[in-house]
Amino acid sequence: MATANVDRYDVYVTFDEERNVQLNGEGLSADHVLHVRNGVAVILFRLGVEDAQVVFPSYPIVWTKAGVPVSPFASFQVYRVSDKLCAVIDYNFEEVVRTYGFSVLVSDGGTIKSGDPTIINEPPGG
Repeated sequence: MATANVDRYDVYVTFDEERNVQLNGEGLSADHVLHVRNGVAVILFRLGVEDAQVVFPSYPIVWTKAGVPVSPFASFQVYRVSDKLCAVIDYNFEEVVRTYGFSVLVSDGGTIKSGDPTIINEPPGG
């Protein structure tokens, strides 16, 4: 019986001194690329700003291609768990490398700000 990998990634969402969105976490490169191996991945975006006015909006993930918003991709599910936690489930059963751009949205007192990471889904053995 074949088994699937199940991985978890924690990505921390904070602000810099000018209140620009910053992303960091294990597996996330300096240029905000997350390589996901074949299988299922749970990617948790944790908002690390204590201000009650800083929250994930109702739809915290916007998928993009070349920086332009597109319809959600079928291999992902997004859940806004709470004001400070968003989960993305990545069902990566790709046979080739696929790259997915997106924006993580944060409401800062009603002003929407974003960080723009990339997920690269690796094929089996990738």
